[in-house]
Parts: sequence; C-alpha cells; structure tokens
Amino acid sequence: DPNMLPISEDRAKELAERLGLTNVSFEQLSYQELECYPKAHFDMITSVRVFHEIIGTIKVPEYWSLAEIIEEQPLTVNPAYLVPIEYLLSDEGKYIHAERLQNQAALAQWANTLKGANLHLQWDMCNFNEYREFGTPHKEPLLIASKSDSGLSTMEGMRILYTSGTQLEPRYNTTFS
Repeated sequence: DPNMLPISEDRAKELAERLGLTNVSFEQLSYQELECYPKAHFDMITSVRVFHEIIGTIKVPEYWSLAEIIEEQPLTVNPAYLVPIEYLLSDEGKYIHAERLQNQAALAQWANTLKGANLHLQWDMCNFNEYREFGTPHKEPLLIASKSDSGLSTMEGMRILYTSGTQLEPRYNTTFS
C-alpha cells in the first residue's frame, strides 16, 4: 500500500533518533529510480513484497521434491531483475527482504535467483516473519543477502533455515543427514 510508505519512513526516522543514530538516511524510491545512485552507494537495502509484484508468484509443480526442483528448475526468474540491488549494495552491505514465497521450492528458486545476481543468502541470519492477514496466521521467510558467498548449497542453506533452533531427534530408526 503506497499510503503506508510515509508512515514506515517516519517510524524508521523516530527509531534512529531514539537510538541516537546520526549516520543514517532513509530513501524511499521506485524501482525505476534506482539508477540515479552510484555503485555501492547503500550499506543496507530493504524491500517487502516487492519482487513478487514485479515478477509474479514463483510457480512450482503440484507434486515435487525439493531436491528435484533445485536440480531440474533451479531458476524460474531472470536474475537481471536483481542487478540494480547488487549494483547499489556496498561490498559489506546487506539486502534485507521479505517476499511472498509460498513454499520451500519457491524459496529455493528465489535463493538461486539471488545467486545469479551475485547476492547470497546469509542462511544463519535468515528467519521467519509470523503475522496475521485478515485474521489468518501466515509465516514467510525474512531473508538477508549480501555479496559474500557462504559456500553453502541452496539445500544446505534451507536445512539451516528450517531447522534453526530445532532439536532433531531420530525416531523409529530414522536417520537425518
């Protein structure tokens, strides 16, 4: 909702003031306006539900296994959409974003799309955002990417994200690898 943008920016400025941050600025712009900034201009870029509006919902087959999706359909989105983010992000910067990714397969494909634009999820920093929309509980990934490649495969990263803080206990002679 474009009407929420001034409210969000005002809240961010209030928080920065309360924390005594003086080296922070907030920019609110459209995707088309990104080209007016020089390379590596931002230390942090945030977006919430932006790219699913630009590229549409990432579609996956009705029946799938995560390993097969990663192997057979590693990308469903052109990484060129993310080139402006990579261009504007400083070498040590973070891209913090939440997209409407409906399942693990869509998240895996999104992670691969980010890699295609030289943006790598920092899996140990990612988490989930839980919220209610029209009274219905939802949970979607809150993702942090940078130009630093952790060296983890998408499957390894997904394992970290989905098992973080969870003690896995083998049952009925089942093993986890």
